[in-house]
Amino acid sequence: MEVRGSHPARRVERRVVTRGFSAFTLDLEKRLFREGAVLDDFRIGPGHEGLRPLDDNVASFHYDGQVYFNIMAEVVRHTRVLEKEGFMSARK
Repeated sequence: MEVRGSHPARRVERRVVTRGFSAFTLDLEKRLFREGAVLDDFRIGPGHEGLRPLDDNVASFHYDGQVYFNIMAEVVRHTRVLEKEGFMSARK
C-alpha cells in the first residue's frame, strides 16, 4: 500500500524515439530528436543533476553526453521502452 505523499521506486529506462519531438538541455537549448534516436537513463520524477529533485511532470534523459528534459507526456508519447538486456518493456 502506498502512503499518501510517498513516491514508489522509479525505474530507469532506455527508450527509442518513435516520432520526432523536441527537448531542452539544462541551459534551455532546444534540440530535435528524430525517429530512431536512443535515449539513455530515462527518468520520470527523480530527475538528473540540475533539475528539481522530484517532479512527476518532467522526464529527463541522457543523449550524446548531455542531459535533456521536457514534460513527461511529450516524451512518453513519442518514445517506447527498448527491450534489450537489462531492460523490460511495460507492453506485453
